[in-house]
Amino acid sequence: MVEASVMVVDDSPADRLLMRAAFARLGQPVPLIEAEGGTSALALLEEQAKHGRLPSVVLLDIRMPDIDGLEVLQRLRDDPQTRLLPVVILSTSGHPTDVRRAFELGSNAYAVKPDTLAELDETLSSILSVFSQHSPYTVTQA
Repeated sequence: MVEASVMVVDDSPADRLLMRAAFARLGQPVPLIEAEGGTSALALLEEQAKHGRLPSVVLLDIRMPDIDGLEVLQRLRDDPQTRLLPVVILSTSGHPTDVRRAFELGSNAYAVKPDTLAELDETLSSILSVFSQHSPYTVTQA
């Protein structure tokens, strides 16, 4: 069976917890890979690429203290191993400059973090639905 896996990159432990809970509410097991910042995300993705186990999609926050999400996105697009990796920016910022820059750098989608749990569930369900079916990367369940 082939299933989606999702990497969540967010420096906020509370936001990562909310996303874990939202994926649990979807009613299907979704392997989550969590990174608390850009540096750890890049290291995890490099290790996963070595083993051919990249996630189906990366949910990437922009505002992080070590390496911001836009820099992470740039590095992913510059690396031949992760160039096609689907990346969805999931940020509190809806500023047009951030949105434009994310798409210029190759983001596959951009969403502002929802205000309610129901909206978060709907957003994550939509992302999973699209990228689990159309991602060049999948995880085969053992």
